[in-house]
Amino acid sequence: MSEGADDPLDRVPGDRVAELAELGVLTATLIHELRQPLFAVKGRLQLTQRQGGVLTGAEIGELLQHLLHVEELLDHYAGLGQSGAGVVDLREPVQRALSMLAHRARQLAVHLVPSLPDAPLYVAGRETALRQVAVNLLQNALDAVSTAEEREIRIELGERGGGTVLEVSDTGPGVPEALQPHVFQPFVTTKAEGTGTGLGLYIARKLVQELGGSLELEQPEGGGTRATVILPRRS
Repeated sequence: MSEGADDPLDRVPGDRVAELAELGVLTATLIHELRQPLFAVKGRLQLTQRQGGVLTGAEIGELLQHLLHVEELLDHYAGLGQSGAGVVDLREPVQRALSMLAHRARQLAVHLVPSLPDAPLYVAGRETALRQVAVNLLQNALDAVSTAEEREIRIELGERGGGTVLEVSDTGPGVPEALQPHVFQPFVTTKAEGTGTGLGLYIARKLVQELGGSLELEQPEGGGTRATVILPRRS
């Protein structure tokens, strides 16, 4: 193209460019969310095939959880812009996320330490979206501790003031200081090139903010990373 040639984007109104950019992020978001459970199913089936083994009833149930999650994600995106958020006991999406990622944690020799209360913790939202928040935070934590000497992830649910709190703490190396101000931006990642999309935290925070909550990342003095979600409590 010759110097000074007309760029087609220059003829597109600014607000339309913003819409197209948002559509690109939305598409990448959907791909990211669908890839996780589908890769989990693919990996488990390939491993079973290589070993010449047979899946147990419990393993089949775990794979079905991943496929059900895919179906619910598609329903969620098909219904964007529609009302339908209800009241959810936050323990349920967190427990399902833990179940979905239990196999990967075992593969990485990571110790998951959940601390969930006996009483319900109600928040407003869609179960699918809340589960995706928990999945993304747990996936990030698993990636962070995968090469650490101590591999532990603590998952705590509780109440703080007028909010319901989910904390996911890991014993990984933490986020480099230069990246800390940018971790919630799309396509920013601490992972090696080709191993991460940089969308997990962006998606999680966006979903939490849509529910009137907040998501923050901290670097505790003892090391590692702590992700804290605070959502308005519902009775």
